Amino acid sequence: MDSMLIKAPAIMFKQGKKTMYLSVLPAGEIVDKTHVDRYNPNTRTGYQRDTKPQHVTSISKYVQRKDAIMPLPGVLSLRDSRDVHFEPIQGGDSESGVTLGELCIGDGGTIYVIDMQHRRDGFAKAFDSKRKLRSYRLPIVVIEDLEMADEALQFYIMNIKQKRLESDLAKRVVLEHFSIREIRELTELEDWEIKAVKIAIEINKDISIDNPWGGKIKQPNSPRGGYLATEKTFVRSLENLLVDSKFKGNGVKKLTGYVIAYWHALRDLFPAAFMNARQFRLQKYATSLVAFHMVMPLLLDEARKKGKLSPPSDLHEYLVSRLEPLKVKLGLDYWSKSNTAGVISYGTGYGAEGRLAAKLAEILGIEL
Repeated sequence: MDSMLIKAPAIMFKQGKKTMYLSVLPAGEIVDKTHVDRYNPNTRTGYQRDTKPQHVTSISKYVQRKDAIMPLPGVLSLRDSRDVHFEPIQGGDSESGVTLGELCIGDGGTIYVIDMQHRRDGFAKAFDSKRKLRSYRLPIVVIEDLEMADEALQFYIMNIKQKRLESDLAKRVVLEHFSIREIRELTELEDWEIKAVKIAIEINKDISIDNPWGGKIKQPNSPRGGYLATEKTFVRSLENLLVDSKFKGNGVKKLTGYVIAYWHALRDLFPAAFMNARQFRLQKYATSLVAFHMVMPLLLDEARKKGKLSPPSDLHEYLVSRLEPLKVKLGLDYWSKSNTAGVISYGTGYGAEGRLAAKLAEILGIEL
């Protein structure tokens, strides 16, 4: 080969009929010497979407950290292997089918990105601030002789077809160990979600007599039994409160107190439904949980205007009086799991939650 596009130590191996190479390249070479086959609606060629700017920015900020690592290999494709040469190291052949050597790709070859385009663009963005990141080494797998359609299939398998693992446990650990500023920089979590997880953790830890949720929220990876809601559902239910402009600036401690006071008031109005939570669908029912939290910020805003948000005793007393129409007009039996005409008639899902919230709001004389 007269001139080289890529020259790097590598391991050659085969899977089925395909030859692949495992190697490491500087980020600068990956950015400069690879191509992304983006979909062109006019020619109907290509298969990659445009990268998401927010994701690219998150990666750019992350790789500029001193402790940044990128351990997962990117996947690249050489559609034409005629410009590829692999030189085994003497004595490097192995009966296992794995061969150590040097991978050489001539400048007539074209290397396509199958899976790492956000990482590629993230590094390109980071180079503007830290030029030395061009030498940051990234693991890669290069596959020979793929057609464009084969690449699209691999991309589909890696990014869509595979079952997505639940990430709520990892998210919880991150939120407990990193500052809110770092979380904003390194992840795509919204501010309300960051606070919601922290509130759910604090409420679950609070086993005071006033808190009906102490120890009742199932943390990620916890064994089944004894819980009334999952942390994931509880977090989702808090969105309305935490995106409300009147409350989103409040701290986690204050917001946690509001939520506990709200449920303390509901328990005072329907004590039997909380004492036998599994026989009723007031507390142990995602539809009820989300619906009650949809109307909560409206009642809290009323309390704010009347100066009743603190101390907790004033807020609790105010919420008991405002929520009492639910006791008068619905009664205890409405929440029973055996009452098919009661709350369970709403079923589950976003639509059910919205319809129940609208009913609660109507009884309480507020507008969602």
